[in-house]
Amino acid sequence: MASNVENVSASQLRVSSEMQEMFCEECEQYSTEYKPAEGYCVDCCMYLCEVSLLYHKGQQHNIQDKYTMPQDSCSEKCSAHSNKRIKFYCENCEEIACSECKKTHHQNCLDVSDLAAVVKGDEQAKELEDLLEDMGELSEDLENTKKEIKSNVEYIASQETIEKLKISNQNAKRVADYSKLQEEIIENFDKQMEETTANMKRERQKLVEKLSEEMRKFQEKLDNAEKDLTKACKSLTTSDQTNLDSLMEKTLTIIDELKISSANLKGEENSGKKCHLFIAIKNAKHKTRNLRNSLSEIKKENRIKYNSTEQPQTNQTNQTPESNTSHFSYEETPEPRKETTAAFYSSIETHYSGFQTSCLLSVNTLTVAYSEANSLLLVQDIMQKKPAFQTIYMFSKLWAITKVKDNKVAVTLPNEGTIRLITFSNSMTVTNSDDIKVKGRCYGISCSNDYLIVSTVSHFFHSGKVQILDMSGNVLKVLDKDCNNKALFSNPLYLALSPDNETIYVSDWDKNTVTCLTFDGKIKAIYKDNQLLGPCQLTTDELGSVYVCGRLSNNVHQLSPLLNKVKILLDGSEELAYPVSVSHCMNKNRLYLGMWSNNIKVFNLSQV
Repeated sequence: MASNVENVSASQLRVSSEMQEMFCEECEQYSTEYKPAEGYCVDCCMYLCEVSLLYHKGQQHNIQDKYTMPQDSCSEKCSAHSNKRIKFYCENCEEIACSECKKTHHQNCLDVSDLAAVVKGDEQAKELEDLLEDMGELSEDLENTKKEIKSNVEYIASQETIEKLKISNQNAKRVADYSKLQEEIIENFDKQMEETTANMKRERQKLVEKLSEEMRKFQEKLDNAEKDLTKACKSLTTSDQTNLDSLMEKTLTIIDELKISSANLKGEENSGKKCHLFIAIKNAKHKTRNLRNSLSEIKKENRIKYNSTEQPQTNQTNQTPESNTSHFSYEETPEPRKETTAAFYSSIETHYSGFQTSCLLSVNTLTVAYSEANSLLLVQDIMQKKPAFQTIYMFSKLWAITKVKDNKVAVTLPNEGTIRLITFSNSMTVTNSDDIKVKGRCYGISCSNDYLIVSTVSHFFHSGKVQILDMSGNVLKVLDKDCNNKALFSNPLYLALSPDNETIYVSDWDKNTVTCLTFDGKIKAIYKDNQLLGPCQLTTDELGSVYVCGRLSNNVHQLSPLLNKVKILLDGSEELAYPVSVSHCMNKNRLYLGMWSNNIKVFNLSQV
């Protein structure tokens, strides 16, 4: 794998061959003397001299002699207690601690271990290897992003030249067309002139002079329009260039920070001080997560405007060109559709089946709502070969799930007409749960800033609607009718939002359609295809492409932001078994497809 970060295997971890001399911690604490340690008290986690050992033996403590006691200690001082050395690591809180921190902050924690005992094994070698591999992937992702930005820079540099040439060619054609029109007028007049008197010859001359003046004015208008359009074109490309320059600067900064973080890790590894390496790994993990979040923001902003120069259609038989007040328009066009290819990556066995929806809480955590099982499944460490699973059982049927914040999701409970907001701790345990009542049976759900978008269905009347709510459950807008006051939906079970949170996508199970509309209820497009049957969950990527699962057609369709069919991305011959849920990971550019059977298929996406 090409990367700015060198991969380091666990076998490259080295421990200093020199045995460190340990000193009695009681003497150091109470008398500021440094006496060599002759043993180690396992119960107190302290190195002790010969005199202190006698006291601890009298207390029936577990004592190790100087030959069996731990030989690796940490010399770093606690950031909160400068006179205390770091000696412990809390598995529950994932924090290092001195003896004072252990008493005050971790007295109720069950897994607080001596740091020397923690680093004695080879676990951190695997952790280091995984971290460096992740950093290597991030580095590769950064390089690809840099190439994409460079490509966009080259594109906008050439756009102005192309548009100016197009304008010049269009001007020449219009002048030629207008000249031809004038020639036809003159020819018709010449025929009449043969039958007229000398007076008509004078009228002809006047007409020629008039047309010549009109041509001069028309040419002048075209020249002015060309100047205005060139100025507008330059202004737009300059704006894109400024934005791309800023994104490139941010990307290069992340690359430099990643290199520094990698170099620090290697330096600590080569020092042979495993405690220091342990702390460096933890710090690098936090740093890498922050860098990845920064890269995600860069990807969202790495877009350029696609513009096109157009000229109005005029009927030159009843409208003269010089009377036209609009000669050219320079408008932003929808982003060109980009086809995507999908390559099978892995399969995650979940042991649940049936209707489901999913959403990513983070790059490492996938949440899946299983309707028939009344269960919310948390799939953690999804980047690993063996992810961890945690099941939260509900007392009612649940349907759809969406991310509200990094540690908060919203789940619909259709039988109760309730939206349940669930908050998780860092260790993914439920810390809070609030309910919002909804009028009707609620199914699909998405979140946009401080608003919830939810679909409700009345199965008795075979009709559905989309409601926009605030976080207290107050209905702000109801979307259920088209411009002809006809019902928009029959069975809208799933929702998704565009990356800019300005467009709502709704899949309708009964109509086999996907509808694209604004928050004001304006219909932008409706997608219907005989190869899409039983549409289920749908999602969007950072470029606005829409991916929708066909449960009954056993495929996944890729659509443009305005619901033009790009392609059938996956069908039944490509590892599919009736997909019903789909989530897109922007950081890895992956699709997580939940099957009707008990597994989730993972696919890597790439642009054609």
